[in-house]
Amino acid sequence: MTRKVGTYKLQKCSDVDRKYPIFEVVDETGTAIMDFSIEEDSNVTEVLFYESITGRVMAVEILQRIVFEGLRLLENEK
Repeated sequence: MTRKVGTYKLQKCSDVDRKYPIFEVVDETGTAIMDFSIEEDSNVTEVLFYESITGRVMAVEILQRIVFEGLRLLENEK
């Protein structure tokens, strides 16, 4: 499953043994910049920022849309 937000793609990328999948956010160059997942024990939604996001400038509106789309994708997996 892949969704686009502007030039960013959110795609499922987790291994088979997880209760909830991991969705990674990939930029237009194919570089992963962050992951969204649900912590299996506490059921808390988490965002992991990759080192590749360092120094990146992103409009707040795009970041919000990415986060909301990530939350929507995770909610559909519950």
